[in-house]
Amino acid sequence: MGIWNAINHKKYVYVFAAILITMTIVFRIKAFYDDNKLLDCSRYTPPPLANITAVGRQFKVTRDQLKLLNKPIKEFVTLTRKSVKNFVIVIAVSSNHFEESIDAIASVQTHMPSNGIIYYDLGLSQNQIEKLKYFCNVKYRKFNYNKYAKHVRNLRNYAFKAVIIQEALETFDGILWMDASVRWMKNLTGIYSQVLDTDGFLQFGYCFHSNMAVTDPRLYAYIPTRLKRQRNMPCLAATAILWYRTKDAYMSLFHWWLMCALDEDCIAPKGSTLSCDFRKHSKGRYVGCHRYDQSVLNLLTSNLWGYNVTRYLSRDQGLLKFIRKPTSMYSIHYCPSD
Repeated sequence: MGIWNAINHKKYVYVFAAILITMTIVFRIKAFYDDNKLLDCSRYTPPPLANITAVGRQFKVTRDQLKLLNKPIKEFVTLTRKSVKNFVIVIAVSSNHFEESIDAIASVQTHMPSNGIIYYDLGLSQNQIEKLKYFCNVKYRKFNYNKYAKHVRNLRNYAFKAVIIQEALETFDGILWMDASVRWMKNLTGIYSQVLDTDGFLQFGYCFHSNMAVTDPRLYAYIPTRLKRQRNMPCLAATAILWYRTKDAYMSLFHWWLMCALDEDCIAPKGSTLSCDFRKHSKGRYVGCHRYDQSVLNLLTSNLWGYNVTRYLSRDQGLLKFIRKPTSMYSIHYCPSD
């Protein structure tokens, strides 16, 4: 009887061991599957001029989410003196900024009449939508929040901006993004050569403070950088951006900007806020706020160009003004509705 009990005991041990091994294999397969639902190359690796070897934390973005954005893009454009003129203006507006956006549109109609305008609706009223139908050279698009992660609905974290630019770049070779506060003072002819030098990217305007002052420190886990260099880096505005679907401009910058925008913990760390206490402001000191898309973009651009803003900041600072209220500097051009 004792021998029989010993044999049964061993059987139970073997069965238990088999179950344990099976569960381990199942969990490992699941982990492998989950990991592979994330995009390949889902950790930011700083470029050579950033002079840093750290690799960023993995972005939590599924392949299903990226498929909705037709990622990865397979076709890129080559920028030339002729093709650099081929871009559309993209603007995305909620109902509370509609009146402000009218003069932004009018400034484009005045200075860039041959460039089309794609107007994304972030929550306009029906009356506002009806008005848009009569604006010359403006094509209306309703932004579909339901396609994307829930945090993209929160307009205060600006995750929608990268998503909309991605949608536009699927169709157009180049886009000139502008916020409703932008007023163009002339066309872009004078900066085309600079855009060719960067192979398809340019920012316009800068802030009085450093980017470090308005960047939540938790972002550095995703976008590593040299913090000592960031103390001296000005914060460039993300209210106007010229971006082409070239391989360098897309893969070195936009890809990572989009990945961060799709991961809430990256673009909007829990508890982050737009509210700043500039009484604390001094060189390189964090003032307790976060500029979301702008903070991310400034880290990526400074890393790519070796902390030299003159490479990617428009040399013509008279191109535009930022005015965060409705204005009547220009007259809107009306056309018959289709």
